Amino acid sequence: MSPFIQDGDVVTLKPFDGAACALGDVVAFVRPQSERMVVHRIVSVQKGCCHIQGDNNPEEDDALPYSAIIGRVARVERAGKDVRFGLGPERVFIAALSRRRWLLRGIHMARVLRSIVVRKS
Repeated sequence: MSPFIQDGDVVTLKPFDGAACALGDVVAFVRPQSERMVVHRIVSVQKGCCHIQGDNNPEEDDALPYSAIIGRVARVERAGKDVRFGLGPERVFIAALSRRRWLLRGIHMARVLRSIVVRKS
């Protein structure tokens, strides 16, 4: 879920309510193949299931039934401080960019620009 949630961040989950499922929500689920908990963003919603995708993944995951979702990420903490960006109203915009595969391009461009600025300073 980088760059919004990074390795080492502490996430707080709230119970997931399928009726309140919304585009851009960040949810936790157990991936059946690896039996590992994963945190991804909802990029589209259908009756009874949602499509999810990691913010740093080029491809969308399979449809996930509401029953497979453990909880919704309510809080992210990094180095003792709350990280709010990515969980507020902007989450809908981030989900739309992810679904169209534009978020990864934007992240890549930001990293390239950052490296250019760092080299020149």
